[in-house]
Amino acid sequence: MPDEFDLIPSLLDQLQNGLSPLPSSKFLNQIIQKTVPLLKPLSSFGKDKLYQVVDHEPEKAFSARAEKILEFIQAVLEKYPLELQRDIKLDLFVALASYTRDKDPWTTPVSTKLANTILQNNNIENFVYTAILQDKLKPRFLKNSKITDHGRLHPYPRKSAPEYVYAQDRDIKYPWKAHAETITILEWTIRNLPTEEMVSQWPLIIPPVVTMLQDISVTFKIRGCEILLVVLKRVDPTIVQKSGLADLFWQSLMVCLTYLPTITPEDDSAELLDVALAGLFQIAAIRFPDDIQSRAKLLDQVYREGIERGVAFAGEYLKIICTLIRWLNELVQVTGIYHVKHLKNTLQILADQLQHPLAHHDLSNLTSSVQCLLTICTKCWPRLDYHHAKILKAISICFRNLSQQDSEQVSQIRQKLIEIARLLKTVCSNDLQSDIIALVQAEPQLESLLSR
Repeated sequence: MPDEFDLIPSLLDQLQNGLSPLPSSKFLNQIIQKTVPLLKPLSSFGKDKLYQVVDHEPEKAFSARAEKILEFIQAVLEKYPLELQRDIKLDLFVALASYTRDKDPWTTPVSTKLANTILQNNNIENFVYTAILQDKLKPRFLKNSKITDHGRLHPYPRKSAPEYVYAQDRDIKYPWKAHAETITILEWTIRNLPTEEMVSQWPLIIPPVVTMLQDISVTFKIRGCEILLVVLKRVDPTIVQKSGLADLFWQSLMVCLTYLPTITPEDDSAELLDVALAGLFQIAAIRFPDDIQSRAKLLDQVYREGIERGVAFAGEYLKIICTLIRWLNELVQVTGIYHVKHLKNTLQILADQLQHPLAHHDLSNLTSSVQCLLTICTKCWPRLDYHHAKILKAISICFRNLSQQDSEQVSQIRQKLIEIARLLKTVCSNDLQSDIIALVQAEPQLESLLSR
């Protein structure tokens, strides 16, 4: 281990306890300069281990050493100004940025907090963000044939045959995968880039994001979706439209909806579906900010190819079902009355969840299903009379199955079921009343649900 690191514990003790004589600012900045390379994550953290917790001793020792270095840097910068050359200062901010995400395996809660605190307490010049994108990140990503040098959709993209890359060649072919911290640095840069710089740096931001979205690995697709969401929320929506990339983003995100169990692990699939659907809804809002009918027509594809097909293929994978129904509720909220064309299939999906005899064992899924049904009753009420029998059956069976359960969450579900029944009685014809009378006579315990 380098001699510079051996000096850090004693120097840190002097700085924190005010022991004299205090080292000079120049000397401390030199120590920072020589310890910055030690913050680069080990290569063993990369590749397939990107989201795994590593328990090997070298990785544990590295994380502990990184904590001590970051603590030292924070102590120095609290007492002295940062006196480093431009290139060294850039390397320092890049190293700190790689510790800003607590889900990365080379970070710890302590190191993440220290890195974020140091970055927040130092005035970062605009050149840092530009230099990171241009000099540090761009060389790690190959040029994307679908995007021009100006960050626009290429009118004549070059089509190439799929190429298999052997494991030993991946670090050469995809340098961004060889450096596990690359994606975290990219995300930090985009999050903190001044808003007025988003347009000028657009050609440097988009190629890495598209590369991750189109990667075959679920792990990198998830990160690509997360960063795309950050971009879409920060950039002027007209830029996305004028660049012609909205369609490319849409197609890439729609592909993510096909990553379902059993081919894709359930946890990874649920996480990917969540961020991909969030991106699709964001793009739909960008393309049709004021035209709800056109937005609903665009989201029809999400319903048919994503939500409806996903529920059909997900089977008994509850995390997938819960994620899809939660976004189904969002879809009904956005499209409103235009969702009536899908009402028959949607009600069947929800009825299957509410009527399942073991539904009460997963209250989160049951809560999402009941909330979605309540949203349908408020948004699509003109067509409820036609489907009232299916809805009445679903809420009655669900209410009966919860009769032996007693918790705060169950009480909330019961209240929503009662509200659905009340809405049905408000908007439906007299046929509903005769059905309610028959149900209460057959199942007296349903009186508290249907007679309020």
